[in-house]
Formats: sequence, structure tokens, C-alpha cells
Amino acid sequence: MILLLAVVLVLCFAAAVGALARGGGAALFTTPRRADPGAPPDGVPLRAVAYKAADGILLEGWAAEPASTLRPTVLMLAGPGQGKADLLAPAIALVQAGYGVFLAARRPASLIPKGGLGEVGLLADARAALDQLTAHGVSGSRLVILGVSAAAALAVHMAWERRPAAVVLAAPPTAGADLLAARWRLPLLSSLAAHPLKVVERLRAAAPACPLLVLHGLADRTVPPAMGQAVFKAAPEPKHAAWIKGAGHADLWDKGGTDALLDFLAGRRGPAPTLDQEAPWRAPGLPAVRP
Repeated sequence: MILLLAVVLVLCFAAAVGALARGGGAALFTTPRRADPGAPPDGVPLRAVAYKAADGILLEGWAAEPASTLRPTVLMLAGPGQGKADLLAPAIALVQAGYGVFLAARRPASLIPKGGLGEVGLLADARAALDQLTAHGVSGSRLVILGVSAAAALAVHMAWERRPAAVVLAAPPTAGADLLAARWRLPLLSSLAAHPLKVVERLRAAAPACPLLVLHGLADRTVPPAMGQAVFKAAPEPKHAAWIKGAGHADLWDKGGTDALLDFLAGRRGPAPTLDQEAPWRAPGLPAVRP
């Protein structure tokens, strides 16, 4: 009986590992999460914008126009388990500073195919948001792409395709599959993953030719800061990093991340007072992100 139970447990474990390997880093985006509201909260300077994904699914993002043509629009791609509401604080700060914002929609769990979207599907949804912006004249020097956590892989890939003014990676893992493997304490998953959502390898193979910012809280227990440092090391110049003391994954924006983002976009050379600056990780003379 004990032997039979052990065999069943081993088979169940193998099946779980197999399913995670098939989903790879993309499996992070299918985990249960609260429903994302269609419309932004009352009093918020954002409006709902409907647009279609490649498979015809209607998605609804939140957007705001820039105050002038001198300000780019920031496309914000939420990380696993997040929605538009989780990026509301930095989005409002950006709008108040005169920047445009487009919070990309995350399709409801009920509209995710049985086997998951996979990396191709996640990229297609990010591309749909960019197509919506392009249709309204936002591209190239008028565009900044921001990816949170494993969505950093999507941001890097889209930056390579669209050549924006800048890229921002907030709490990026070395790869989505690495993050999944660390979460399950199964290093083998990284090499088995079918959809790894690689960040470091993409930066080395086809890096975006624009300024790049890496933001990471030094108290982040969801995505280890060492992963963000590896991402920064792999990125080409010009690059900038903000390693923020006391900031975790959920409170990164509240504890200095928003200030660092605004600093980066304004092209300021001096660090914001909330930042923990470490010379080996910061490139001097970051150019302003403006046309």
C-alpha cells in the first residue's frame, strides 16, 4: 500500500513538472488572479480604451494622452498575477508629470486557451497594444515600453521590434522559466521549459538600441535582486539602474520606483534622494528620453 501511494505521488509530481515545463515561463501568467476592472476608478486621469487581440478577443486598456508632443507615452505591461490596477500609482504619477500612459489589458482567465497562451500568445497581446498606439501616432521616439517582472521579456522583445525611445524593466527575472523554477525549487524546469520568456538571452542576442532602465527593490522576495543585476549586466549601454533599499516586489513603486522612473524619463543625471545608488551598476550621462 505504501509502495502504491509512493508510485502515485511520483507520477503526480512528474505530471505537474511536465505541465509546468510545457507552460514554461508563460505558465506564470495563467496563475489565478483577481478580476481586472474594465474601467478605471472614478477620479483617475485615465480612460478605458478597447482594442482587439490577434485572435479577435476584445481587450480593454486604460490610457491618457501626453500633455505635449515633447512627452512620450509609456506602454505598461503588468507582470504575472498583476492587472492594470496594480500599476495605477506609477501611471497616475506619469500623467501628472505630463507623460502619456497606456496600461495594456490582461485577458481574463476565462479567455485563456486550455493550454495557456504560451510565449507567442503573450507577445501577440503585447503587440496588439502597440498596434493600438501606433494607429494613434505613438511609436518610435514617442514611445517608452515598461515591463514588470516576467513581462520584461515581452518588453525587450517588443522593443527590438518597435525601436522605442526607451525601455524600463521593473524587477526583471533572468527568465520567466528561472522564476518558475525558483518558485517550485526545481532548477531542472529552467532547461525543460518550452516557453522560457528569456530576458538575459534576448538582451544579448538582440538588444534594443535605446536607453534602458532596470528597477529593483533590494528586499524583493518574489524576484531576487540578483536576477535584476544579471539583467542589467547583460544589457548594453546606455543603461541605468536603481537598486532601492527596503523595497519589495509589491511596494517597489511606493518606495522609490516611481521617482526613479520619472528621473530616467527626464534624463536627470543626479539620483533621486530615495535611491540607493551603487556605482558599478549605474551608467553615467544618461540621455534625455525625448524626440
